[in-house]
Amino acid sequence: MEIIDYEGEIKKKRLENIQRVQREARNPQKQLFEKINNFRERHSNSWTNDELIEKIKTDEIFAAVFAVDPAKQNLYENLAADFIRNIDGVENFINLPNQTKMFVVNGEITSIRSNEVKSIDFTWNVGEYTIYSSHKYTGTGTGTAQKHQYFEQRNFMRNCLDSKDPHVIFLAICDGPYYERFGCIEELNNDFRTPNSIALTSRDLPRFCESLSKGIGIKSFKTDSSLLYNL
Repeated sequence: MEIIDYEGEIKKKRLENIQRVQREARNPQKQLFEKINNFRERHSNSWTNDELIEKIKTDEIFAAVFAVDPAKQNLYENLAADFIRNIDGVENFINLPNQTKMFVVNGEITSIRSNEVKSIDFTWNVGEYTIYSSHKYTGTGTGTAQKHQYFEQRNFMRNCLDSKDPHVIFLAICDGPYYERFGCIEELNNDFRTPNSIALTSRDLPRFCESLSKGIGIKSFKTDSSLLYNL
């Protein structure tokens, strides 16, 4: 069964970003000096720029302070997009945030945001169906940020309830240990599942798209929440 290795890819990207900032320190430009100045203001002005630059070049752990956080580079979204576009049967895949903003509000697709609904992330076709998806990867934490991501998915599915077009399907893709630890996918489906909207994980998608390709639809589809992520 295929699973996106989010945490493994994040670790690789974090190391790449650290190595990049170490290379930048060999010929520092304005952006790196701005980060260094901010660091000195927060901590101590007793260090000179030259001392900090030298430490960035030689100390990987210290360089991590100045490296870009992979979570701010849309990495989770991009990993999911690459995974989905390569599923058998998927056609016309679009990663919407890179092109336009689109929302589902009260069952209708619109470019106008309302009631703080999360934007649609991906759209694609499988056979006669057009699919619109919201995607979230939420890690192991249990704080306000994680709960906010979950409630964004709840709001997304709530706005899908009134959709009547049998050839339009809405997916809340909920990846990551948070959703599985706390039974969030089951809760979303108990509260909001309809004949054309469902919450699932990315690992469900190959089987889900195969079901659509065969004309089965989603009414009888069962998500696989028994295979946990490596926590």
